[in-house]
Amino acid sequence: MKKLSLNSCLVLSIIFMLQSCFSHKLIRVEYDEVKSTKRILQNFHYLGSKEKRTPLYFLNQTILKELKPNNEISYTVYDNLTMSPNAQALENQMFLILGEEIIPIDIEQVDLENTTNITEKRSTILTSDSTSVSVVSGYDQHNRKHYKIKYQLSLQTMDKISQAYEVQFRYYCGPNMMTVILKDKALNRLKDMIVMR
Repeated sequence: MKKLSLNSCLVLSIIFMLQSCFSHKLIRVEYDEVKSTKRILQNFHYLGSKEKRTPLYFLNQTILKELKPNNEISYTVYDNLTMSPNAQALENQMFLILGEEIIPIDIEQVDLENTTNITEKRSTILTSDSTSVSVVSGYDQHNRKHYKIKYQLSLQTMDKISQAYEVQFRYYCGPNMMTVILKDKALNRLKDMIVMR
């Protein structure tokens, strides 16, 4: 019995260490010799929003932390929102919701790109000699809007995030509000990034 519990503790310790290593591998660290800046990047992916029936399909987010030679630290967020083709214009302000606190964030840059993806529909038919032939039976067209936005997060905001149990990012698009939630392991990865030097 003692052997079993010792082995269990050993296995749990190894799993914990591997998870910790994996978490740090998701953080990309580079050095920019041109600007003499250490760059720490973290990527997040959100599928849909917490509200139902919004134009948001998914959101890819990159948070860039820059450590400059004069000990200045900055955080820039790059969000790519993939939305339905009938989505209204994205507002130039979004909000961070940290528990009861709401922090307005001005969006510095908004770029819109419309994309179209056309795929063939194929059917198999039998010819008169019983040979199967694949033919094009139609086309499917998928249109999407891609909003690329950029904004800054202050050191005070990042300090509040480091103490939060959950971070909500709220965007407004015409009559729709769209909220994505960062929590659990993903939020812990961001907290790891915040303390990195």
